[in-house]
Amino acid sequence: MASSNNTHDVTPPAVDADIISELNDDVLLHILGFLPSARDVARATMPSKRWRRLWALVPVLRFAIGPGSFADEHGEVDREKFAVSRRDAARRLITAVDATLLARRAAGEGNDVDVMEIALVYSSVDKYYVCSYGMERRYYLHDHRHEADITLSRVDSWLHFVERHVKGSFTLELPLVAPVAAAVAAAEARRAAWLEANTASVTDEGEVIFVEHVAPPADVEEQEEEIDVEVVELPRSTRAEVMSLTLGYATVSVPATGAFRALTDFTLHHAVLDAGSGDDDLRLGHLLSSSCCPRLRRLSLRHVAGVATLRLDAAATLEELRLVHLPDLQWLDVDAPGLRLLRVGGCSRLPYSDSSAMAISAPRLEEFSCESLVDPERLEFNGAVAVRRIKNLEIMSFGDADDNAAAVWLLKNCYAVDHLKVKLEILLAQQDDDDIIKDVPQLPSVTSLTIEASSWFDGHAVGASIAKFIAKCNNIKYLRIDFSGWYNLYCSEPGCLCHQPEDWKDQMISLENLTVVDIRRFAPLDDRRSLGIGTLVLGNSVFISSMVARSLSGHGKDTMLDVPHLPTVTTLKIKARAWIGGHSISPTLARFLSKCERIEQLSIHIQDGCLVCSDPLCLCGQPEDWEDQMIPLEHLKNIEIRGFAPFKDDRKRLVRLLLKQTRTRTLTV
Repeated sequence: MASSNNTHDVTPPAVDADIISELNDDVLLHILGFLPSARDVARATMPSKRWRRLWALVPVLRFAIGPGSFADEHGEVDREKFAVSRRDAARRLITAVDATLLARRAAGEGNDVDVMEIALVYSSVDKYYVCSYGMERRYYLHDHRHEADITLSRVDSWLHFVERHVKGSFTLELPLVAPVAAAVAAAEARRAAWLEANTASVTDEGEVIFVEHVAPPADVEEQEEEIDVEVVELPRSTRAEVMSLTLGYATVSVPATGAFRALTDFTLHHAVLDAGSGDDDLRLGHLLSSSCCPRLRRLSLRHVAGVATLRLDAAATLEELRLVHLPDLQWLDVDAPGLRLLRVGGCSRLPYSDSSAMAISAPRLEEFSCESLVDPERLEFNGAVAVRRIKNLEIMSFGDADDNAAAVWLLKNCYAVDHLKVKLEILLAQQDDDDIIKDVPQLPSVTSLTIEASSWFDGHAVGASIAKFIAKCNNIKYLRIDFSGWYNLYCSEPGCLCHQPEDWKDQMISLENLTVVDIRRFAPLDDRRSLGIGTLVLGNSVFISSMVARSLSGHGKDTMLDVPHLPTVTTLKIKARAWIGGHSISPTLARFLSKCERIEQLSIHIQDGCLVCSDPLCLCGQPEDWEDQMIPLEHLKNIEIRGFAPFKDDRKRLVRLLLKQTRTRTLTV
């Protein structure tokens, strides 16, 4: 066979060849669109004259002030100097926004933006807000000293740019706008001056003692600062698909004409509707209805004042609707044939005004979060039978039947609900108060139950009321109890009925399907809070495969003795903390572990506060020989311990105890 050597002349590319610049403009713009901010885009286009021309054509514009931080995080001693530098950086960013949008306007038509974000609120590293707002006071974690630069004329120009040039997604996040920030600052200064003039003394505990017979005048506590009302108009964009506006309590007007033909997601937060027009709330409802928003899928209105009436004739595409903290809302009418999730909460006038009413037509509704409900006589609800999840339903323990009328009506009519979360309020109960939990119907369809129990204004026993509610749900598989109030330790009222009936711990509740129990803020050394209800639940359950106990150590008798043995528990998660003072946590954990001899998976999360106990009379370290006890844990396979601190406390002894008693396969510390 004849052979031949075929050689090819391959010329290697030049070392300094600029391959990227040979790409066409569309590809380069696509690449630049992945950069996280407009500043990064500007820097990337500086080295090349050709790339500088592309700066004005990039389809993605992101301007973000970034996470807030404190001076000492950067080793700065002069806090004021650091705050000024942060303010100046924010001002430069605002100026850059103006300059960029001006250049894009000058570029003419065909220079649209796919994604535009302007975020002038300091955020944490994980992108959650670290501040909230109020018309009377600030609640910032970080000062936003650039508020004075966020004028309404500036905001209005940004929104007008969106109307003409944004065809995809637009996000605007503002702290208080300039006129509102000035009014709040004036109110704060007036309040501070009054306090200085009328404070007699301050106790060692920090309590302020005022001059005798002096009360804060109305212009300090109640009167709102008069603001020269400037108004910005919501953008009328026919091409934007996603729009999120957090407007820093700017006063906004709703356009009389226009439509959001492409809009699928709309969020309006921290705004005040213009009272001058008289019907902006009706216009808002019309603008968000099917005739103007035929593709809307998700709608959220939060902290929006001036919405007294909301009529929403939604498109069939609307699936999620959230109406939260609308302080003026009194009349709500929602017709949404495709709605799956509805939340109505924090609308303070809705439940209590005699003129309020609520009409909901949502035949496909699956989840209803209902902190704000009207009286059943003023409620129309088409779709209750379809609801499967109810969240944040407020239930009172004692009082008049009317106090629970709306909640009882909802539970009776949503008879297919299987996931239920209630907020159980335990208040002062006298002899003439009724046990109104008895009005709650039996809920055989509920398989997942979450109870947040609290008594914020008085100390009360909570176990009896929780037990009465659990008795209504005899088919639950998952139970979570969260003791959210910190005043429900002891009831100081001798005539209060909060602990009735006295034998509530001994009642029989059918919980044969219960498999997972999650008790939070569990207090093993305080039988008035958690252990009674915990013992009741565990004693009436046939099979529990997983239990989560988020416990709190403290002073008192060892009520852990009342916890029954739990031979069916195979997965155990414990989150332990000591809120008041440092305490030894390991002896308490060991006593609880001894109740669960068949566990296979063990997770212990030890949080702050569980350090060395400094109180010589405290029993948290008892018994002294706890490390020598025998705990049958031969089934334990996997152990995970978080918050391990071998040089601070007795946690290393707990690990030694576990390793001595088990044949564990994996240990994660």
